Amino acid sequence: MHGLGLIWSVPFILTLLAIALGPLFLKEIWEKHSFKILLIFPAILGVGMTMNYSFGFFLTESINSILHHYVPLISLLFALFTVTGGIYISVNKAATPLLNTAMLFISSLLAGWIGTTGAAMLFIRPLLNINKDRKNVTHIVIFFIFLVANIGGGFTPIGDPPLLMGFIEGVDFFWTLKHIGLIVLTTIVVLCTIFYLIDNYLIKKENFEKSSWNDDVKKNIFKIDGFFNIFCLTFIIFCVIISGIVSKGEVSAFGIRFDLCALSRDLILVVIGVISLKFSSKEIRKLNAFSFSPLKEVAEIFIAIFITLIPVAYMLQEGSAGAFVCLFDWASDINALNPLRCFFATGLLSSFLDNAPTYLIFFNLGGGNANILMNELSVTLSAISIGAVFFGAMTYIGNAPNFMVRSIAVERGIRMPSFFGYMGWSIGILLPYFFLLSYICFN
Repeated sequence: MHGLGLIWSVPFILTLLAIALGPLFLKEIWEKHSFKILLIFPAILGVGMTMNYSFGFFLTESINSILHHYVPLISLLFALFTVTGGIYISVNKAATPLLNTAMLFISSLLAGWIGTTGAAMLFIRPLLNINKDRKNVTHIVIFFIFLVANIGGGFTPIGDPPLLMGFIEGVDFFWTLKHIGLIVLTTIVVLCTIFYLIDNYLIKKENFEKSSWNDDVKKNIFKIDGFFNIFCLTFIIFCVIISGIVSKGEVSAFGIRFDLCALSRDLILVVIGVISLKFSSKEIRKLNAFSFSPLKEVAEIFIAIFITLIPVAYMLQEGSAGAFVCLFDWASDINALNPLRCFFATGLLSSFLDNAPTYLIFFNLGGGNANILMNELSVTLSAISIGAVFFGAMTYIGNAPNFMVRSIAVERGIRMPSFFGYMGWSIGILLPYFFLLSYICFN
């Protein structure tokens, strides 16, 4: 698929609009039939590709996309969601702005070492538990998505998929920590400070009663149950790292490429999730109000996204020779990528597309040589890395954990903003900071 026009991006745009507007204007219909509605848009793409190429071509491309993007995502989410659902973190303290901020800060730091998905699934439940008697909780979930599900992942390649892609391409493991670690830490501190001020204002406004908590108990202020699942979580992280290091073997059948290493990893992740379900405490899952509804919602949304993304991915891979020529030309100077513009171009695409392939596109546009990018072009690589990681927080679909955190919150009765309502928060809080950050670091 070469020389595609922007018309081929219409099914993908319609998918995003359905996700954004469906719950807003067709709430009851969307709740019952969202998956059926979302399947309309891959079907539209299928008709277009069948008419212009063949049905076999569409089927092959869809299976390739599912195997190489969807299955790795869902198998990892299944494993992490299942395993963390068997870990219960108990905090026997009344909710205060300081405690909430401390939990956000600590979980953000850990996101860089156990992954944004792992940290998000591990800490969202205890954070919601200690605030269960609060009236205003929405802002807590939103800042949790900002910090733990996205920005905190910028410390290491384990933290977020785009950085893992860089590690696979030859970027040193500790390069990110050395070159963008301080920016990540500063951003966490800034956003935690903003959160503290908002939470402090709201908790005073609602006259929150601390007496609803057992403040008399001095023992076991912080307690963790489910150590079998902590071992499983460690093994999941180990599997992901190893899969990015070992040499890959590919086989092809019926025009479909099979990455044996990736398939083995995905199978192992599913097995770990099943073992966790079978052998861990049902009482812990009950305390966590564990159910597969959030995972089901994410699985349904992302299969539609990944299939309709097929032609868009082809257009992006063509770089400045493709339909997005204006974007790539804007991001480039005469002979190289402009770090400031590259930061926003990478970020814009990462807000709505999968940030891992977006990272790779700009990585290759910068020459694709890890040694040169890490040294002579370190500012450019920093801009690509930060743009891919940070801008995932701009929308619900910017990073997979975003929707899962939102779904868990909704399942607990918390009123979360719509797709555009969430963007109101991210544009109002994150975007001004990103402009300031870009001026200081990349201008």
